[in-house]
Amino acid sequence: VQAVLRYGFELKESNNSFVRINDGSKVEQYNIEGVIDFSSDRKRMSVIVRLPDNTLRLIVKGADSVVIPRLSEKETSKLVRQTQESINSYSKLGLRTMCYAYKDLGEEE
Repeated sequence: VQAVLRYGFELKESNNSFVRINDGSKVEQYNIEGVIDFSSDRKRMSVIVRLPDNTLRLIVKGADSVVIPRLSEKETSKLVRQTQESINSYSKLGLRTMCYAYKDLGEEE
């Protein structure tokens, strides 16, 4: 939470239907359209939100071992290699890591 505040973001309000976030210049609402809770089998959690511009976005957080292999081919590039190197460095220090990824969805998905 403190890291997010350092970057100028603040959670203003949340419930099971929406979250409101202040990015330092405006407060925006993200409506929660669906949630797939974390499970030890999936090793990830997913949420579908409707952005202020009406875009549907799937956001996934979970273990790098399940998130990274699911990235599209164009994303498996230098950035992914650098991220994997950072994850490896953190794990050598005994730190736990979590990966986030998103995909914009069409209404039919």
